[in-house]
Formats: sequence, structure tokens, C-alpha cells
Amino acid sequence: MIIVGDNLRSLAEQFAIVDDPARVEESCIGLTLDDRIIEVQPPTGEVVRYGMKIPADWVHSSVIGDAGLVLSPGDAVLGCSAEKIVMPLGYLGFIQTKGSLARHFVTIHCSDGQVDPGFSGQVTFEICNLGNYPVMLRSGDRVALLFIHKASTVCAPYDGVYQSADGPTIPLPRSRH
Repeated sequence: MIIVGDNLRSLAEQFAIVDDPARVEESCIGLTLDDRIIEVQPPTGEVVRYGMKIPADWVHSSVIGDAGLVLSPGDAVLGCSAEKIVMPLGYLGFIQTKGSLARHFVTIHCSDGQVDPGFSGQVTFEICNLGNYPVMLRSGDRVALLFIHKASTVCAPYDGVYQSADGPTIPLPRSRH
């Protein structure tokens, strides 16, 4: 069940899901782009293996300046929500790209669009330009929508490697067990 209307406003206020109540809309919570981005740039010929620790010299952090972030076709960066999200137990969130941005063939998440119960922090966005023309984004642009769903039961709170994220996060290795 998706939480909407007065129920969404009440839930967002009760659990301080976002700091700014103005972000709460009729059926979702609007999220804006933070000013920090990360690009992972392996040296020519190097391959990123899933699960590997990304070497620090491959990680390039920057701040979106006044000129904005121009994504050329095929570009992919990690950004994050300007808002800190606090997801209450018994609920989970799903992120969608804002429709007007999606119509420029820019996606905010490739496939990791869930916010688990008990998560607290900024949500990392996998920003990709799938189109055939450059698109500019600015810090503060409304780029994503967070939909809150009621879980069928209360489960253990999220206790993963991305808890308390402060800014965009690179892939972090996990134990294989």
C-alpha cells in the first residue's frame, strides 16, 4: 500500500522522514539534488570487478558549481539527495526519477531505488544520461520522487554499509557470507 495524502503528511511529520515539510506532496516526497558528485574513473584498461574495493585514486569528488553539472550522452555519476531521509520501521521507500527529467532520458537511479526500513542518511543517486544530447543539472533541482509503502510486517532495521550516508557513496564491498 502506498501512503498518500493526509496519511503521508502525518507520517512524514511524526517520524521526520525529511527535514523540510514542504517536500511532502500529495502522493510522494520530492527530493532535490545535492551539490556533491562522485565519478569513478579507472585508468585505461582497468576493469572494475563487482564487489571489489574501489581504489581511492579512481574516485573523483567534486561540487556542482554555478555552471551546473552537464551530463553528456553516456555520462554516469553518483550524486545524492540534498535531503536526509529517515525511514521509519514498518515502511520502505521507492525512488523514481522525476518525470520531466526522465523525458530528457536522464535517470536518477539505475536499479537501486529502495530505501529500507530504518535507513537514515542521504540517498545516493546513480545519475545517467541515456539520451543523445547533453543535459544540465543544478544543485537544488527537483530530480526524484520518494514513494512510501507500508510493509506487511515490521522487520529488522537496515544495518548496512550505507547507513548514515553523508553525501554520495561509492560501491562499498560487503562480506560474501
